[in-house]
Amino acid sequence: MNLEPLQDYVLVECDPEKEKSAGGILIPGNVKAPLITGRVIATGPGVYQDGVFIDVKVSAGQQILFEQTAGLVVPSSQGMKEWRILKEIHLLCVIKD
Repeated sequence: MNLEPLQDYVLVECDPEKEKSAGGILIPGNVKAPLITGRVIATGPGVYQDGVFIDVKVSAGQQILFEQTAGLVVPSSQGMKEWRILKEIHLLCVIKD
């Protein structure tokens, strides 16, 4: 399935959730982190606001951080990976190495 976001939407492949903490403690399934990291797969071109075109600021390949409740889960063509479609405004930050 080929998905191409429109307007200011961003398609993100979510990173898998960790099942163990850094110290090796198992994390129960009902305790989820409030923030999720992921990789931008594709973006829309941008959106017009008050007659001015505003480009999407993130690009494919960038690692980002967003809230667990943001966006909609979409079917992934790559099996078990979770994809989400979010408005750019719901992205919290870009993770830089």
